[in-house]
Formats: sequence, structure tokens, C-alpha cells
Amino acid sequence: MSVFRIPAIIAALVLVPAALVYLAAGYESPRNLVALMAGVAAFSLMAFNLLLAARLPGAEAMLGGLDQVYRLHKWSGIAILFLVLVHTQVRFVQLEGLVPPGSLAETAVELAEPAFMLLVALLVLSAVKRVPFTRAELPWMWWRVTHWLIIPIFLVLGFHQMFVKAPFDSMSAIRLWLNLAALLGTGAIIWIIVAPWLRKRSYEIVGVTRLEGATELRARPLRRPIGARAGQFAFLSAAQAGLREPHPFTVSHLSDSGEIGFAIQPAGDFTRRLRDTLAPGDRLRLEGGYGRFDFRRGGQYQIWLAGGIGITPFLAMAEAYAKDPGTRQVVLVHAVRHAGLAINADRLQDIAAAHPGFHWQLHDSAAQGRLDAGKLAEYARFPLRDAELWYCGPKGLRKALQTAWRAQGDGPRRVHYEEFEFR
Repeated sequence: MSVFRIPAIIAALVLVPAALVYLAAGYESPRNLVALMAGVAAFSLMAFNLLLAARLPGAEAMLGGLDQVYRLHKWSGIAILFLVLVHTQVRFVQLEGLVPPGSLAETAVELAEPAFMLLVALLVLSAVKRVPFTRAELPWMWWRVTHWLIIPIFLVLGFHQMFVKAPFDSMSAIRLWLNLAALLGTGAIIWIIVAPWLRKRSYEIVGVTRLEGATELRARPLRRPIGARAGQFAFLSAAQAGLREPHPFTVSHLSDSGEIGFAIQPAGDFTRRLRDTLAPGDRLRLEGGYGRFDFRRGGQYQIWLAGGIGITPFLAMAEAYAKDPGTRQVVLVHAVRHAGLAINADRLQDIAAAHPGFHWQLHDSAAQGRLDAGKLAEYARFPLRDAELWYCGPKGLRKALQTAWRAQGDGPRRVHYEEFEFR
């Protein structure tokens, strides 16, 4: 998704209901109009964010990948926080006696006030990844809990918008808009709760290999496998304590029989617990695949660049290439801090030996220095300007290369990457 599409989508979901508010209640004071517009826009964005969280079929293709769906979800959440603060601080001033005591309208107001305060707290907490002034990250579970608690808050605010005394006619466009938002948001909530039971598949672990920089898992489907392709990722969970919350991991192996593999870096509580506890015979629950990191959409000349654990999608992609190489020329470069962190080097060497169009290069940063644009150009078997770059690895390396190419006026004609940071 273009970086310009995200603000455009958010702006549309703010400006359209704001315009409908003005058409229905333009006679109100500027203060009341601002409060109304902010509240209506916040509720609209909340419904939209629930639709994004539901991972509805087709949404990923429409928005350019699940990583882009999550980026839009994140920035929509930030916009909701701002709008809720405006709505609660400006406040709509009603004339005395318009809200009868004990009425649904009064209840709607009373319920909304604590719901808005809790919503602000949850949005702030969900936006914070690290503890301020430290390098410690907030636990994943905290982040997940903040998102689950937003569901009952949305339902309370849906009740609020339906029964609060507002200067709208029941058949006005803005009232119909709000009812539609409430309906779509509630439908998304139902789908969020039900869909995992429909989309998840059961697997049995058949192999666990603990490498220096990764834990390799191999699992076979117990019934129908997930519909993953090379380059995609899946959400993984297990029955063991601490592993029940699904986490996204890139698929590193796919076989014709449905066997699937992952190479997972032990970098957090979940991944370290996974490394320490999982064994052959244990069960996994998988959901996927997701993502649009698919080299088959690319041109004839391709450079695949992996930084560290970013090799995982390319392992599955190399297997897919070996099955159907076509006329593509591929150079896979794996940059690691030291050679001991290389994963499945023998597999990649075998594919390179069997297919003249596939070349594999390990870059050992400890021995050869940091990978830069010049060194990458040496590894390529064709001019960079004729090639497409498929990248998975640290954001810093990608940005450094792109900066160098802009300065030189010479680089790949297109760069493909996905942002695998989901909070």
C-alpha cells in the first residue's frame, strides 16, 4: 500500500461523517459541532478498525498485504485516540431538561463517560511498545488484552450513539451512517470470536532442531493443511502454558504432503518458551497463510536479500523456485553477524548446484564487514537496475541501502518488502 493511501483512507472516514454531522446539525454552536464531529468520526474509525482486526477474506489483497492492514489499523487507532480526546474535552453542551432522569438517553451518557476514559487508557497502552526510558518491551499479552477490551467498549459506545440525545433525525444520513457503523463493527466482533475456530488447523510436530540462532520446527497436518504459499507467514500457537496466544511466524518450508516448517529466532518470552518446551509429538494450531511476499509476481532478474533470521521466507521460496525455476535468474544473499548463524546453508547450496539460474551467497559480516550497496552489486550476476530486490531483515539495512542507491542514482528498479512488526 502506498504511504499516501493510509492518511487518505483515515481522512475519508473522518471527513465523510463530519460532513454528514454538519448537514444534519449545522445550526448547533461551533463547540457542539466539533464535539459531535469528533465523536462520530471516532466511532466510525472504531468500527473500521474492528473490520481490519477481523482479517476478513479479501481485505489483505485489497490493501496490499496483512502488514499493510496492520499499519492502517495502527494509524487508525492513533486517530481514534486524538478524536476521543477532542470529543471528551470539548464536550457537547445540551440544554437543561433535554435528557429525562432514568431514561435510556441518561444511561447512554453515564455509561459512555467511563468507557471513553478506559478507551483512552487502552489506546495509549496499546500504542506503547517499550517502557519509557528503558529498553524493556511491554509484554505481548498486555498488548493483546488492550485490544480484546476494546470490544466491550465498542458495544457500550454503540449503545451510547443509539440512545444518546443527539440533534439528528432518526432517518438522517448521519444516523443511518452510525447505525451502519454499529452493525459492521458488531458483525466484525462476531467474526473475530468465531473465525479462529473456522480458520485454525491442527498439526503435530515431527521435528525440533535447536540451532545457534533459531529453533527449527517441522509439523505435519492432522487433517486439512492451511493454505500457505512460499513467502507467507502463519499464526502459531500451542497448548502449553505461555504458548496459547497466536504469534505470527514466516513459513520456511512447505512440502507437497502438507508438512510445514518454521525457523524461529528465540528473541522474546514466547519464542524462548517455544524453544525450551516444544518437542516431537506436541500439537500446534496454525492459521494462515498471510502476506503477499511472492517472488512469482516479480520479473526475470531478482535479488533476494536476507538479513539474519530474515532468511526464513527465502528458504521456502528457494524450494518453490527449485520446483518451477522457469527463466528467472535469482541471486540470494544472506547477511549474518557471523557464519554460525547461517540457517540451512546446505539446503541452499544443493538448490544452487542443481539450478544454474539460482545463486546463493553467504555474507559473514564478522569476517567481511557490514554489507553495503557496493558489495551487494558485486554479488549480483546482473545489473541492479535490471533487477527487483526482495528484502527481509532489519529495517536499518534496507534503509541504508536505499539511501546509498538514491545517492548513486543506481539501484534495483523495484524493492519488495513486508513490515513484520505487528504492534
